[in-house]
Amino acid sequence: MRSTFSLYLNEGLIKLPPKLADSILEYFVYWYLAFLEGSAEADSSLEEDDLDMIKLSLERLAKKHGSKAPIPQDIKKAMTSRAVFKNFPVEDLPPQYLERVAKVRGQEAMKTLKDARVKFVVSFRKHPKVDMDGDFPQGIFYAEPAEIIVSIPNMPVKVPTVLKVLATFNHPEISRSINNTMGIVEHELTHAVQAMVMWLLHSKQYDPDTGGKSAGRLPKKEAKKDQYFTSDIEFAPTLKSSVRELKSLFDKNKEKDKKEIFSKFTYSDVPSNGINKANEDGRSSFFKSLKRSDPDKWKKAVKLLSQEVL
Repeated sequence: MRSTFSLYLNEGLIKLPPKLADSILEYFVYWYLAFLEGSAEADSSLEEDDLDMIKLSLERLAKKHGSKAPIPQDIKKAMTSRAVFKNFPVEDLPPQYLERVAKVRGQEAMKTLKDARVKFVVSFRKHPKVDMDGDFPQGIFYAEPAEIIVSIPNMPVKVPTVLKVLATFNHPEISRSINNTMGIVEHELTHAVQAMVMWLLHSKQYDPDTGGKSAGRLPKKEAKKDQYFTSDIEFAPTLKSSVRELKSLFDKNKEKDKKEIFSKFTYSDVPSNGINKANEDGRSSFFKSLKRSDPDKWKKAVKLLSQEVL
């Protein structure tokens, strides 16, 4: 096992600045709900009763996810603008990271981290910086300067579908969808922490040009996916978003045993030589790639995820 990987795993789940994470997630939820409400008002196929049900659902979703209900001016802005953005001060990086950076790189490097900012963009139209990657199109992170972009049109559940579900007052299902998208936001924010902190402590861990492993005899698309998921740079961010994804599955299947759902999600119940024949429903592509192409990382990922959710 390479020493860089050993160091990387010692980080466990990379810790996010709590205030920054909460502020960015609240900002995303607010503008997502604003766009949903504006889209509902612009949809001539919806009846008045449907609109009333959607607005009531959106109010409940805002409260559940710690956001304010969008004001009319912002609902209009979401419908007429290509995107909105805000620069967030980092402020509260975990003390252990700051202490280690000060020890390894000096006080000046620590001061730079304390003064860092992250630009967060919520795009209401397809964004060229996100759409250029057709494989993972929901969000993207750029290191210089630090910028996170999340694209609403590229979410797995499209807005027209969301509105139809909300019109039936099934806001729990949409809440799970929001939670999964918040996992995408956390994924990109984890990349921001990698870029700001981890490369200072052991720089080889933050190398976008270093790929992971791919199992032999795989189709090109599957081999590319495995190289992405098993790379050092994607390990912690994808594990972070897996936490929300799995908790959503728990919420959706409350009558089932959590350990059974966990085993299925992580491919713990599938032998390595039979993994390609497994049913994908309720399973994670990330853990599938890890198990068949990098068993060491798969074992570590299973352990870290279990500590978070079980």
